[in-house]
Amino acid sequence: MNPSQIVQFARDLAGCRTDEIGDSLLFSYMNIEYRKLWQDIADTDKNYKLREWKTDLVAGVSLYELEPVNNVSPQNTGQIKIESLFIEYDDGQEYPYRATYRDWDNLEASPEWYGETQNKYDPFYIITDNSIRIFPTPDNSVAQ
Repeated sequence: MNPSQIVQFARDLAGCRTDEIGDSLLFSYMNIEYRKLWQDIADTDKNYKLREWKTDLVAGVSLYELEPVNNVSPQNTGQIKIESLFIEYDDGQEYPYRATYRDWDNLEASPEWYGETQNKYDPFYIITDNSIRIFPTPDNSVAQ
């Protein structure tokens, strides 16, 4: 399903019309519920650890280092699996934008090009070593 099909499916289930709740607002609500679902999974399965990590965005910076994983054991290999990534590009932004994962090798243009031209309403990220690189590059600094 693509995002518009998912929104239409949710709209059909909820019985709400477009003039009552716009697609972008409904999609934002759905992303919030998606995060709650993952938290419930983490709370139910004690072997599954979920941690929300926040950082300030810095204008002109697209590369953000991940925090190291502590308490490495045979059950916890120290690996991080990113379930979702949300970005707030503006102070006071009511709902963050959900970023999509892309593989570095599948980028069709240079990272600099995406940093300058990618639409902030459709952000994406790539993983490099112990860091996440987000696109587009933030124009503003935003404190969390």
